[in-house]
Amino acid sequence: MSNRHLPVIQVEIQRTHRHRHHQASTTKMKANIILLIIGHAQTEIAELLLRVRPSLAKVYIQPFINYTWPHDERGVSLIWWVKYCSDDLLWVITYFVLARVAALYSFRLFCITALWFIYHLFDSFMLWYDYRTSHWLYWVLVAGIATTIAFMFLPEKKTGRIISMK
Repeated sequence: MSNRHLPVIQVEIQRTHRHRHHQASTTKMKANIILLIIGHAQTEIAELLLRVRPSLAKVYIQPFINYTWPHDERGVSLIWWVKYCSDDLLWVITYFVLARVAALYSFRLFCITALWFIYHLFDSFMLWYDYRTSHWLYWVLVAGIATTIAFMFLPEKKTGRIISMK
């Protein structure tokens, strides 16, 4: 086998690797699109419930772990509660997809979007816990995220140890 055939083989290997990478990224892209479609479609669950069973408009619940609904002793409307939760889930799904896409471009961008994904997970939990009335906790969380993001934009010191200069 002569040396002039080696570059051809290397090119074929590189092309096959790129093709596999393209297939994997296409699969991830399709999964991201499906997640976004599901996220947006599920925001209409409350409307669908109301259309299918109009009597649900008169159902009230107290879903909170550590809060009593002050506006009405019956609680919050089930339809509105489903709408609140589905909107929160949309935010979580959107930032999850955004973090997945950002990971393809930049580690810093991935970290920033992952922090906001965590924020929206926390926000969804707080809806269930105390209807988001712990405002000081949100200020602490946002300040922590802002500080972390600010530190991500500081220039990196790239240092290394030279072992040999041959």
